[in-house]
Amino acid sequence: MRKLLAVALRRGWVVVAAAAAVTALAVAVGSARPGSTLAQAVAVVPAGATDESPGNATQATQLAQTYVQAIPLDGAVLGAIAHAVDRTSSDVAGRVTVVGDPKTSVLLLRYEDTDRARALAGTSTLLTAVTGDAPNARSVAPDSLTLVRGPRVLRETTAARDTTTIPLGVILGLALGLVLLVAWERSDPRIDGAGELANAAGTPATALGDVAPGNIDALLERWRRLAGDGSGPHVVALLAGTRRAERLVSSAAYELATISASNGQLLRLGTAPPGPGGPSGERGLVVVTGGTPGGPAAGEAVAADAAVVVVTVPRGARATELRDSLDVLGQFGARPTWALLVRRSIGKSAGAKRSD
Repeated sequence: MRKLLAVALRRGWVVVAAAAAVTALAVAVGSARPGSTLAQAVAVVPAGATDESPGNATQATQLAQTYVQAIPLDGAVLGAIAHAVDRTSSDVAGRVTVVGDPKTSVLLLRYEDTDRARALAGTSTLLTAVTGDAPNARSVAPDSLTLVRGPRVLRETTAARDTTTIPLGVILGLALGLVLLVAWERSDPRIDGAGELANAAGTPATALGDVAPGNIDALLERWRRLAGDGSGPHVVALLAGTRRAERLVSSAAYELATISASNGQLLRLGTAPPGPGGPSGERGLVVVTGGTPGGPAAGEAVAADAAVVVVTVPRGARATELRDSLDVLGQFGARPTWALLVRRSIGKSAGAKRSD
């Protein structure tokens, strides 16, 4: 749970940003869909009725049904409409429809476009191309279609507003953000717990903030035993594992010394092994702080004469930075003995504490 919280606080903005970006894109794409206008004209195949004869309605109906299929495929008709509305013939082909009733010879000539004027112009051109004694259509015989009603708007719709756009955008954005967060966390791993620090440093690790004050002496006793059986005092080099830890090392050392002071002066601070007045014997420990190995503070020099080397790492530190410091220590044969995980801010520095 602590790890998830640390990741959320550190990189949770990626999920929020991805959700916002994808949602905005979804809304923009959804609102970009234009409305449409469907215009219609009406024509009829004459049955040839006269004052003396009703004509042949059956043949007229059959011819009308033939035109229903033929007119939308007629290249001459499509070309004329394309010229009139300033579109390509292939684009126009999907916008022309002819609707007929199997029981009558009436035809509904329709053209649909995103622009009202183009819809009316296209329908007017369609009507002209199939009627009269000299139609442009190759599939229509002269005088076989007669105008019944000119072009009119049959249906007009505005830009569609999909109510699912925003929820869908949020869901997809959150999913993308989580993928990016996981990928980023894997490519740039951070150290948020003692277990992760132990794996990264290859040593035992302790989270200073999680250790009860009464157990600090047990930790220091463990360091004393790691230092060997020789007479004290034993030097513990408390180094900064990352550049960010350099301002925290002195505070961590002072916190350890303050807590242990009530139990036999097990540990004290110093810049070199103490003289006769300092702690001595097997239980004596003195902590010498140092900067980042390989950095301007040359922490590797402090580690050279230490019996125990402890690297200090703040929560959230980059694992790659710690590995770089460990590589420098390895070049000097000063591998760390222990690792200490500290908070990003643990109070005043040691120097400030002494001046109180």
